[in-house]
This record gives sequence, structure tokens and C-alpha cells, in this order.
Amino acid sequence: MIKKPINILFKNFLFNYKKFNLKPSDRPQNIDVDKYLKIVNEYEALGD
Repeated sequence: MIKKPINILFKNFLFNYKKFNLKPSDRPQNIDVDKYLKIVNEYEALGD
């Protein structure tokens, strides 16, 4: 289980949290798997 907030896991200020209806302090264990995978894909697309 990942206990760190998303803003610590994905350290990129260009990431748009509002697109996924999230707060930077939300934790991955509190969101569903599909949404988390979409976030990962978006983050990878940013080139980081």
C-alpha cells in the first residue's frame, strides 16, 4: 500500500490534478485503480 500523497509521488508542477478531480494531498490508496492508472499514463506522457 502506498501511503505517500500523490504530490510527493508525482513531483511535477505541470501535472493537472483538477483534470482527475484530485487534490495534491490525496493518497493513492483512497482512489480507484482505473483512476490511478490514468494518472500514471498522464504523468508518463509529460516526459518525467
